[in-house]
Amino acid sequence: MNKTRQLLNIGIAIMLISATLSFIGLSWDGLYQDENLLILKGWWINDWVTLVVAVPLFAIAIILTKKGGLSGVALLSGLMMYTVYNYSYYLFGAAFNAAFIGYVIVFVLGLFGLLVGGVTLFSKLSVAHMPSLKICKFISIYMGLTALLLSIGWIGQWLRFVTTGITPALLEQLDITNHLVAALDMTLVVPWFLFGSVLLWKKQVAGLIVGFFVHVKTVIYTIILLWGSTSQMLTGIEDAGALIPLWGFFFSGSLISISLLLKPIIGSKIN
Repeated sequence: MNKTRQLLNIGIAIMLISATLSFIGLSWDGLYQDENLLILKGWWINDWVTLVVAVPLFAIAIILTKKGGLSGVALLSGLMMYTVYNYSYYLFGAAFNAAFIGYVIVFVLGLFGLLVGGVTLFSKLSVAHMPSLKICKFISIYMGLTALLLSIGWIGQWLRFVTTGITPALLEQLDITNHLVAALDMTLVVPWFLFGSVLLWKKQVAGLIVGFFVHVKTVIYTIILLWGSTSQMLTGIEDAGALIPLWGFFFSGSLISISLLLKPIIGSKIN
């Protein structure tokens, strides 16, 4: 079985399982065992975005890949990054519930899909598939700035805790002690954006691949963040809307970036 077929099979499995998990989460009132209302609202928003945005994108990517389109492989590989990041919250952050094994399965499939997608793209892409050096550097600057902003935010909160003992506001708001958001951002977001930024600045194929990974994930996940922050703001939660401009910047920056990265390979066929 070739790598493209493996990627397709993994993508189909993730699409079906994700759709099922999201449907169960939306229709089963007692599934989520978390007591904090903001966390419960977060799972509801997350399930909706996965169901109406991520799952249809999986279907599009699968169809394009089946037709031999290289853009389908790129999109499908990026969706694997979304799967790993998104289901990290369910697997490691949600209170234990009846869907636990589903989270395990889809998370592991996402990891394998990310690996297979990366290897597949390395074997199919060349410098000829990359945008111009000017566009690569434009995207590189955005990626470097994103990594910097997130690093300043999370490291700043850590330093504040070390020097004053004041815990991050998000932990108090959600009544939790494990800062999973910071942990995932500092491992699955910041290093990838930084690494991709350096590679794209040098116009290396690896930077193109990392770009597919991070920008597809970011576009989808910032929809969740924008929806969540807007919902909290409308319900009167103090300072809930403060981060909306930042989420908007990440959304628009990654949407523009993925559009520019995909443009040169649209119409290209898998060899």
